[in-house]
Amino acid sequence: MQNILYGTKTYLIGNLEKEDASFTLEWRNKFVSETKKMGVVCMSPLDHVFVNFPTERADNREHLIKLREQGDLESVHITMKNIRRKDLAMVDHSTFVVGVLNTTIPGYGTIEELAVTQRANKPLFLVIHPSIKNVPLWIAGMFPPSCFYSSIDDVLVELNKINSGEVI
Repeated sequence: MQNILYGTKTYLIGNLEKEDASFTLEWRNKFVSETKKMGVVCMSPLDHVFVNFPTERADNREHLIKLREQGDLESVHITMKNIRRKDLAMVDHSTFVVGVLNTTIPGYGTIEELAVTQRANKPLFLVIHPSIKNVPLWIAGMFPPSCFYSSIDDVLVELNKINSGEVI
């Protein structure tokens, strides 16, 4: 095994606000567990990566939703501006980006992270959920079909091939 991916960094993108929490944690935890064996450093919006930046967690998301419902958009703006800056900085710091795009749920942060990934010309491994046949046309115009996968398992298979030198 060549360990080509050892020491690389990846950022894990995908909807948090409206996605099922167990689904979000399941694919991220599985990915982190498997890529840790390759020496890949995984960064997630759920992790506290940068000092003095808020982390997007279920409890503070619920608080932000309450503030939004109460009309306190200024407080929401201040917190989300910093979360957004942190998440986009993680895209910048990554060697490659891995994500799940749930086409049944709007994911505005995910879309911006994809745009930043594309502009930075970072390699992308994107699961189109629930089916690769549902890839949004705009996203199909942003990235070549080789970036799209049906499952996180398919992404892991591809990364193992890259790591071993089987695929360049």
